[in-house]
This record gives sequence, C-alpha cells and structure tokens, in this order.
Amino acid sequence: MRRQLAMLEERAEEVVHSSARQTYTVEFVDKEVINGETVGYAETSNGLYLYLPKDEEQVLRCFIPKSSICRFQIGLHLGEMLIRENLVHKEHVEEAVEHQRKLRHQRIGDYLSEQEIVSREQLEQAISHQEVRPILKLGEALQELGLINQDQLEVALLEQQKNRKKPLGQILIDMGVVEAAALKEALAKKLGIPYVGLTKFNLDLNVIRLVSAENAKNTV
Repeated sequence: MRRQLAMLEERAEEVVHSSARQTYTVEFVDKEVINGETVGYAETSNGLYLYLPKDEEQVLRCFIPKSSICRFQIGLHLGEMLIRENLVHKEHVEEAVEHQRKLRHQRIGDYLSEQEIVSREQLEQAISHQEVRPILKLGEALQELGLINQDQLEVALLEQQKNRKKPLGQILIDMGVVEAAALKEALAKKLGIPYVGLTKFNLDLNVIRLVSAENAKNTV
C-alpha cells in the first residue's frame, strides 16, 4: 500500500484555477534556506507539504521531512502584513526589525505597539484579519470566480431559507447557474487548497483497490 501511495505522490497534480498564492520560507537544520510561492500547504506530524505552482494550471506537491526543518514561514511576516494593510510605513518596520535584533526576546508587534507606531487594537485587528482572510464563504468564492452574480446568490439564499438542510451549492446546481465541477473548484478556493482535476490526473489504477465502493460514493 505504501508503495502504491508513494507512486501517486510522485505524479504531477493537475489543478484548475489554483487558490491564492502565498510566499513561503523554509530553513533547514543545516542552515540552508529555500523560499518561493505555494498555493496551499499542510503541516503533519511527518513534515510539511507544499504545493508549488508550475504554471497557471499545474502544481507540484513537495514534501519536506520534519526532521530536516529548523523553522518555516507561510505567508507574509507581521511587518509585511502591516505595511500591506497601510497601518505602518516601511521605515517604521525596518526600524523595529533593527531594534528586534538587539532585543531578541521582544516581539516586533510589541515593539510597534510600545512605540505608538500602531495601536494594540490595530495590531490585534491585523492579526485577526490575516487569520480569517483565506476563508471565503461559498457564495463569495463563486462570485470571485465570476460563476454567479449577486442577484443569483440572493435568490439561492432565499431558497435555502425554505430548506435549511439543502446545501447552497446544490441549490445553485438545481437552478442551473453553476455546474458541479465549477462548484468543486469554488469549494477548493474557499478552503484554500489546490483543486485536482481527476480527468487529467495520471492515476494508477491499482489505487482503486485501496478505496472501498462505499467510501468512494460518500466522498466523490
């Protein structure tokens, strides 16, 4: 089983409109540093999975064993995020970073707050915004992809109020405004993970033996 799974992990993964890219930096125990962009990641007890974009429609899954990682960073550093949110100037962040080098035990956010460059409330708001930013509501994800408009979404939401047990995605499919494949793409964007198109995926047919019919029916 492990051999078959390893064969799958070595295959290129086909995706459609991959989720938003994030920067990453990985420092290894031997002090080597790599960085780039990833369209998703997963940290497990065994190590770190990165999804490296090859082009507009493909990603390459990369696995880094936990034992070889000293530290890693996914997404913007706090200083970069505060600059992007127009809460501080670049010069203030550079000054804070320099000060942080002298006081290794003090976090950059605490320094910015103490120097009244940014308030504690603004700092907490920026961190909170970063934490929730990748998560989109399904309707927002569909609109961002240009698959539905606001009027169609409002009609679907009104229909959902009549039947709370019916998922919004299924209502939109029944309305004929979005196809099932496009809905799955939007769900992948909502969750911030790459969407794998199995029709273009070079799949090892032996894997079918590893998945029960009941499990396949419930998850596909």
